[in-house]
Amino acid sequence: MKRDTDTDLIRVLACFLVVVIHCCYPMNGFNWLYRGLAVVAVPLFVMISGHYMLAEDQPLSKIIKKTGRLFLVMLGWSAAYFLYELAVLHTHTFSGISDLLGYLLTQPNHLWYLYAVMALYLLTPALRVFAAHASKKEYCYGLGIAFLLGSVLFVLLRSGAFPVLETVADRMKVSYPCGFIFCYLFGDFYRRFGIKKPGFLYLFGAFGAAATVATAFLVPAEYKELAVSFFAPGVLLAAMGLYLFLRELYRRHPFQSRFLSGLAKCTLGIYLLHPAVILFLQEIVGDAETACYMVPLRALPVFAFCALPVFLFLKLTSRK
Repeated sequence: MKRDTDTDLIRVLACFLVVVIHCCYPMNGFNWLYRGLAVVAVPLFVMISGHYMLAEDQPLSKIIKKTGRLFLVMLGWSAAYFLYELAVLHTHTFSGISDLLGYLLTQPNHLWYLYAVMALYLLTPALRVFAAHASKKEYCYGLGIAFLLGSVLFVLLRSGAFPVLETVADRMKVSYPCGFIFCYLFGDFYRRFGIKKPGFLYLFGAFGAAATVATAFLVPAEYKELAVSFFAPGVLLAAMGLYLFLRELYRRHPFQSRFLSGLAKCTLGIYLLHPAVILFLQEIVGDAETACYMVPLRALPVFAFCALPVFLFLKLTSRK
């Protein structure tokens, strides 16, 4: 399915929220508020991917090539960050080939999302069979199971408070990627079936966002990260509600914006580049631990500073 303008607004908003997440550190005080509201960014991106990737059959060779290119992008940017930390920030030292390989395959931390996307790409042919042939009732069943296993069960297991459940889940050999599979399938479900009465999902989304923020403030420190994890039930409900609201808004009031479309094309570059800018700013001004209002004030210029060179690069390369 070719890219269209339907998801431009969601793509740009999700990218900005990713920047907000990384501007929240160190986590203290009202930074948990920003983190709890912005954490829907990753589920939104996965829903967009499902909207496009599951729309039509794709040759296995195309899937593998797409995954391979993404892996090379990850390695290239890992190498760039390695040199940046080594030569500019002086926060890393070269200690051998094994250290370099370990860095390239596991660092910087924010590139973990590329591994998740590669896994979804490789699973796409199998998920496409289900997406293309499932009835609406069967699709809802699949979404429900993925939500229970990938969100509810995930949080219960990670909390460490249910040892019997951990034993049962271990014997079931239940894995954790179901949370992203849920988001991936939901993006396609909306494309295929739509939602006739979206109001109840808006309410669930608002409740999910409120519950996520409240939980992040109320639970003990050791559970806060889990409360605002990408797979927390409240987070997925909030992401569903927001995704549905923005898609319905565009469906009922379609609009074209060259600026928004141009910015949407920059989101991958912004995602790859923004941690370098944040690291540079931290070296200059520090972490601003007590200035909670600094999160949006840091996120906006970081987003703009990254978007400009990416936009110019895409303009220059598109003319060749």
